[in-house]
Amino acid sequence: MKGTMITAEMIAPCGLDCILCKRALAETNPCPGCHGPNDNKPKFCYAGCGIVLCGKRKENGYSL
Repeated sequence: MKGTMITAEMIAPCGLDCILCKRALAETNPCPGCHGPNDNKPKFCYAGCGIVLCGKRKENGYSL
């Protein structure tokens, strides 16, 4: 993702700037960040993140 600009979609709910992640910067099959589909995400990002899986977030209508 050469020359990629930081966008709101690349800021994770935890505040992590996903544009700093080598999976997000991969030339092939890059991670789309928390706000994108789970395809190409490392498992810990969609299956183990306490913030993404937080029941309170879901109660308040937040989704990824």
